[in-house]
Amino acid sequence: MVSPTEFTEETDKDVVSWEGTGFDPSKRTVFTIHGLGGMDFGLAYAAAFRTIGADVNLISINWKKVWYKFSKRPDMRMFHIGGVTGHFLKDLIDQSGQSLENVHIIGFSYGGQVGSNMCKKFQELTGEKVPRFTALDPGSIGFRKPQQLKHAVNKNDARLVDVIHTSADIGTPAPAGHIDFYPNGGDLRKGHKKAVAFYEQTILGQEYATWNCHASYDDFLKAGRKCKARPGDKMLMMGEQLEVDGRLEEGIYYTKAEDPGKFTSCTQKGCPLA
Repeated sequence: MVSPTEFTEETDKDVVSWEGTGFDPSKRTVFTIHGLGGMDFGLAYAAAFRTIGADVNLISINWKKVWYKFSKRPDMRMFHIGGVTGHFLKDLIDQSGQSLENVHIIGFSYGGQVGSNMCKKFQELTGEKVPRFTALDPGSIGFRKPQQLKHAVNKNDARLVDVIHTSADIGTPAPAGHIDFYPNGGDLRKGHKKAVAFYEQTILGQEYATWNCHASYDDFLKAGRKCKARPGDKMLMMGEQLEVDGRLEEGIYYTKAEDPGKFTSCTQKGCPLA
């Protein structure tokens, strides 16, 4: 678990230590970043990976003791916290030999904005992009004005940026990535935390086949936040099973799905029996 405590350019020095953690740089490494309320979903995801026998490193970024209350400039807060974690990622790769190709960053709510700035800082430091960044209903309040958008989730953050939208008030309603998933229209009742639940279910094997709406966001809204698949459309799996082969077809992807639950079903101790 990584817990940034200061926001200066010096914080990247001597902060990487993985001795005794079981970290193996030869394996895939998944970063999870909690939201504003501090509810860590990393332990639940770790249990989900264990349940299916996936041998991965999971690093949970814990920033709730640094800052968990709202601010007049949340974009700058996320910029600083993301900067620290971006330095951490660079140092982890430099010192451990971890392959960048095996790195995946997943951020929920304002953790999505932290993850965005983590990716931005890493790119600034190295000139390279993280291969995949997943934003789970990224928080939007404080990231809506033109001067704030440079710190917000966008498709320049990583080579593949996928976003799961589940609320239109707390989350980011409009498309922000290369692939924007809108399960059941993306504005679910008490839906914000459901983005975390959807992704957890895909780790456990649930498949959500989605199709491209071939529409602008305005047209998607006019159509009632839904669309029909066209003959010959290529289906993309939402969440953990997402694979993009060949040319990336960007856009709004829709699917109908059962309610995945309020947050996570797994705990540190394990996952419920199927």
